[in-house]
Formats: sequence, C-alpha cells, structure tokens
Amino acid sequence: MRRISIAALLMLLLAFCVGAAPSRGSAKGMRGIIRRQCGPADGPALGLYLASKPFACGSVRMPHISIGIWDDLPTSAPKTYVIRPSAALGISRCSTADACINATAGKLTFDTLQNGKGASGSYEFEFADGRRESGRFDVTWCEYRELCG
Repeated sequence: MRRISIAALLMLLLAFCVGAAPSRGSAKGMRGIIRRQCGPADGPALGLYLASKPFACGSVRMPHISIGIWDDLPTSAPKTYVIRPSAALGISRCSTADACINATAGKLTFDTLQNGKGASGSYEFEFADGRRESGRFDVTWCEYRELCG
C-alpha cells in the first residue's frame, strides 16, 4: 500500500513539474493567438501568444511565450525576424503574469500570414536563463481593440 502511495505522489509531482513551463510544443506545435496591439512607444504592433494548448481570444493561457513586433510589421509571408539588440522585437517566456524571462537570441519565421485569419511558422529562442525553445506555431487571428497613442 505504501509503495502505491509513493508512486502516485511521484506521478503527481512529475505531472505538476512538466506543466510548470512552456513546452517545445506538441507534435502539432504551439497554438495561440495573433492580434494587433500597442508597442512600447504606444505605436502599432503585432502580438503573438503561444502555448502548448489552444486558448480563447480573450484570455492568454499560462504558461506561454509572448512575442511583440513593433517595427517592420509583417504584411506577407515568408518573413523572418532575428533577435538582436537593435531589433524592434520583444520575446518573453512567462510562467505567470509577473514571471517572464526575455529572449536574448534567436529568430521567428512566418511561413504563412493571413490578416484576419492567422499565421504559422517556426521559432528558435534562447532565453536569459540559458533555456532554449524551438518548434512550430499555428496561431488564430484575434480581434482585439486597443487604442494606441
């Protein structure tokens, strides 16, 4: 009886730990939303929110990868963005709303992009804590109204 209880406890702990950070995506890749939003200088931007499981337009699932593009906004695909100090691109891995780690290197590639419908592509990111994330994504367009400057 005691062995079964310990085994059950270990399985619960493993399940909890596995869900504590964004995964590298399922076989189908990361899911999420793409939407218009405001950039850091209050200008137009594009936001992507990726998670291992899909979520609704009005709510962002935790944990997730948050991507903000506020310069050279994509109008068609293919298009690749490379993370560098001068890039108008911000990428974070967030386990909660207050616990995000910024990406320091990597790239984001749009293979498809349909305004009002969605986008798909691939990503390779290295975060400030040394963790690397890579995979494919498929996001659905989300109508989101935000008044920018």
